[in-house]
Amino acid sequence: MASAMGYRVYVGVKDDVGDKIYMAKEDGSADFTKEELVDYLCEKLAFIPEKVRQRHWHLTAEKDGKPVSDEDIDYFLEMYNVTEAEVEAERIRRLKQLHLEKMALKDTIKNHTMWISENMDMPWNVNYFLPGYSYAKEVRQAMKKVSVCGAIPYFAIVDHMRDGSLWISVLYISLHKEDWPYERVSPNGMVSSGVYNTALDDVDFGTIQIRCGLAGSVKRYA
Repeated sequence: MASAMGYRVYVGVKDDVGDKIYMAKEDGSADFTKEELVDYLCEKLAFIPEKVRQRHWHLTAEKDGKPVSDEDIDYFLEMYNVTEAEVEAERIRRLKQLHLEKMALKDTIKNHTMWISENMDMPWNVNYFLPGYSYAKEVRQAMKKVSVCGAIPYFAIVDHMRDGSLWISVLYISLHKEDWPYERVSPNGMVSSGVYNTALDDVDFGTIQIRCGLAGSVKRYA
């Protein structure tokens, strides 16, 4: 059983006097219970990646002065030890899997523009980019809902429902590298997605089936 105050999380560099730099709680103390440490890592996801991934630092944890071998904590630490370069290479790989029209693919890779394929009741979808898109507000809300625990949206598919609501399927990259092969588009079109329902203002995470390359667009089938 973990001690009451045993966990401490460190950035993988040293300060000017050679001491390891650690992340402290807001009250200035450094030690965490297991639950506090997990909550801390989740809450600080916004700024830790800048310190860790962009500068290629690594976050580590110790319990009572010894390296942690706790699977629950290791799971969260993995998210912070993925570099921006690795995420960007994975984003480009997945975008190329979608077989988008050349202009859309070039734009989203070079300019990081979010592209959307909208179902217009035709055999293929119609592509749009987010700035100025008719349902930009809804797509941004969907992306926000999906971007939990650092998930990174890279494409969206908009479907119109009979009740007037929208289902927005947001394809995303998680920050767990070991999950990446299972999140990508499979040979039969299965892909990980967060589906946002505007009527419920809620997201369901799971697997959808898409068909890529129809007039350079992406269409959801299941």
